[in-house]
Amino acid sequence: MPNYDLVFCSGLTAREALSCRRAVICCDDRGLGGMISVHRLKDWNNNLGLKVLTQALTVENLIREIGRYDAIDAMKAAEGFAAECSMSDCAQRYEAIYGLAMAEGDTSPEAAPAAAVVEFIEAFCRKPGTPRLDAPARGVRKAGASKQSLVERLRTIFPG
Repeated sequence: MPNYDLVFCSGLTAREALSCRRAVICCDDRGLGGMISVHRLKDWNNNLGLKVLTQALTVENLIREIGRYDAIDAMKAAEGFAAECSMSDCAQRYEAIYGLAMAEGDTSPEAAPAAAVVEFIEAFCRKPGTPRLDAPARGVRKAGASKQSLVERLRTIFPG
């Protein structure tokens, strides 16, 4: 990404672009979030995925967002992102998600985001031709399922 001034992407790719100190318009085939600015990054709570893609992805909307480009604000947004989203911060978040996934039959409100994780994996990480993840009621695991069972199911998504 070092050769680009403006990157059009969302999610992890948007995080990578910000880490490379690039201006980012948060968008993908699901919609448009807009030009990432200091203000938007704060409002979005560093979420660069589906929740911020609230606008239609149209030529007019993209032209409007390109018009919002401000090199100084883009750099400040990237610097702020890097300061708040360090590797240790991400590792703590991943550890929390892992804890939710490993909870046996947990039906607490804290476990609810786990279904969204399965949905994401199915939609964006599955290679063509691999079977759909067997996750009843969109849960991460069946009550009583072992860690090995979860690993085996994930291997159907990420073969090899």
